[in-house]
Amino acid sequence: MREFDDKTSWEGGRGEVLYTGAVLEAAGAHDKLKRAITLQLERWNATEKERRAAEDGVVTANACVAWADHVLDKAVRAFANELLHDAGGDATKRAFTAYFPEAPNEVIRMGLEAEVERCERFGVVAEKVPLSKATAAKLATVNEAITAGKAALKRRRDAYNTQAQASLDVASWKESANATRVSVFVQLQAWALEHDEERVYADRFFPVRTAGRRKGAKDEGEGGGGGGGGEEGGGTP
Repeated sequence: MREFDDKTSWEGGRGEVLYTGAVLEAAGAHDKLKRAITLQLERWNATEKERRAAEDGVVTANACVAWADHVLDKAVRAFANELLHDAGGDATKRAFTAYFPEAPNEVIRMGLEAEVERCERFGVVAEKVPLSKATAAKLATVNEAITAGKAALKRRRDAYNTQAQASLDVASWKESANATRVSVFVQLQAWALEHDEERVYADRFFPVRTAGRRKGAKDEGEGGGGGGGGEEGGGTP
């Protein structure tokens, strides 16, 4: 039996545990050990559900950030156009440059987080440079987009935190599964001695993993791997 390491994939780890459970069931003499393996499979399923949900959460959160960025861009453009109209089309007038010392497109090209921070300054300027009723309405739309943008950014931060926790849970499962597999292996060795079984008896409950990998071939232990290498799927790994 070889323990899991950094090269053991998430799916591959499940496959190896599943293989051991299947051989234990086929042997029919190790119910206690099979229960321990079954618990690890159940934990894998629960962890996988959380891991997949965390990955989906990141995808959907990024989508929400992208849309919130689009909405804010649109609101800023409309606000800038209304300001320019109030300034008689002259982008050099203070009524316009007070809000946009840079070109409006430079603000629009910012990422959502930077754009939100930049657009929040409009409120400070509005206290000193009054707006027409129509332009104030456009600024209100910008503020609504800012609020929505902040919510989207928080959702993304939370999603990445959840994904990081899921990654820790995956590592924890590998450690726990390793400990269970080692325990099962040792107990099978002891059982073999007590029942006058062959020396490689315990090895038969674990899939063989070769040191190398043939070009174009899959790892034998991955996805439930075969137990090849020896008579009737046994042999020493």
